[in-house]
Amino acid sequence: MLKWIYFFSFSASISLNLYLLNTDVLVSDTLDTEEADFQTQRLDQLSMTQSSLKKQITPKLNKKNSHEQAKHKKKAIKEKVGDDFEKKYMAAQEKWKENLSEFLTHELQLDPQMEHTYQKIKSQRADAISKYFDDKKDLNPDLTYLYTIEDGIALGKLDEHYYHKMQDHLGTETFQRYLRFRKQFNQKMLESEDGHFMVDF
Repeated sequence: MLKWIYFFSFSASISLNLYLLNTDVLVSDTLDTEEADFQTQRLDQLSMTQSSLKKQITPKLNKKNSHEQAKHKKKAIKEKVGDDFEKKYMAAQEKWKENLSEFLTHELQLDPQMEHTYQKIKSQRADAISKYFDDKKDLNPDLTYLYTIEDGIALGKLDEHYYHKMQDHLGTETFQRYLRFRKQFNQKMLESEDGHFMVDF
């Protein structure tokens, strides 16, 4: 009887092994099941991400449009810088005008008309400098003009002429005080953020 039990068990074992060899049955314990579930979830997430990436359409950059946009942006920046520079320049000029008026009328105790005389001489000097460069540009209108040593000498002579004119109105001592005042004002401008707006007359 014992033989029959062994024989039956042996037959059942062989049959089960043959069955398992011929079919795709996955036998795993609890840990294997959890790991398989985790890997399945990761694969699902990855495939979802890939499919969403495939669906997104990457817009083609139009070189012409991007060039135009860059050009407009550059122009806007230039205009803003130009506007800022002009505002700062005008503010610095106004500050100089106020300080000069205070200096001439209160510190030097000169007639208020002297401020008008100063502005007139300053304007004449600016016109003379503009005319000098206009004449130079008329000689070669198509070329970019480059400042030369000769220009520096010529402008120095122009400055000397208008300095003498101002000195004639103020007197030598008062003119020297004016020059010291202008130097101190420019020094303050250098120490502030407006140092590039120096007063040259």
